[in-house]
Parts: sequence; structure tokens; C-alpha cells
Amino acid sequence: MEKLCSIKGSKLYFNGEELLKIESIEKNEVKTLPVRQAIKSQLLNSMATFMSGSLINGNEQCIVGLNIIQKDKKEIWIPFHEGSVTRFNLDYHQYVKNARELKDKILKYIIKTQE
Repeated sequence: MEKLCSIKGSKLYFNGEELLKIESIEKNEVKTLPVRQAIKSQLLNSMATFMSGSLINGNEQCIVGLNIIQKDKKEIWIPFHEGSVTRFNLDYHQYVKNARELKDKILKYIIKTQE
């Protein structure tokens, strides 16, 4: 299930609950964090990747989210989905797109209010 982030007025909402005021944001960035897997799964996946001649890991699990650093240096992590997602599949690309769109909306709001 995709988690919903939105901007209403000068506030950022996460799943319908107020998270923070946008003016308090110093920096925001889209991140994909790797998910640790059991050793057996990592070894099997590494062997399959090597044997296929592929240059990328075909089953790397990660979490897509937006990392927000506030002016008081407090960090807030907003994941865009439950659980993990396989890197470079269609769901992964959609979550990254959604996170980038939210990042851009936040930046546009900050620039607009500074004018």
C-alpha cells in the first residue's frame, strides 16, 4: 500500500496527519535504502547475478523515501511504501517518481514563500 504525502497550506501531511511546517525544512532528498537480506538469500542472488553475466543485482531489495532535514537538524524519514521493493522494477520507479514530485513541490513552496 502506497503511503500518501501531501502539502496543504504551509504544512506537510503524511497519511492525513500533520507532520511539519514546510518553513522548518532546510534540506530534502530522495533516498533508496538497501534492505538487509539473510546471508543465504544474498549468496544465491549474487551467484545468479554473476552467472547471468549481468552488471546489476537483479533482486536487490530497498526502501524508497524522502529524507527531510529541518533547520534544527532534526531528520525525518518518510517511506513511500510498506515493506521493501525490488530495485529497478516498475513499482520502484513509481515510488521514486512520487518522492521526486513531493520533493519538487516542497522546493517550489519554499522558493515561492521566499520571494
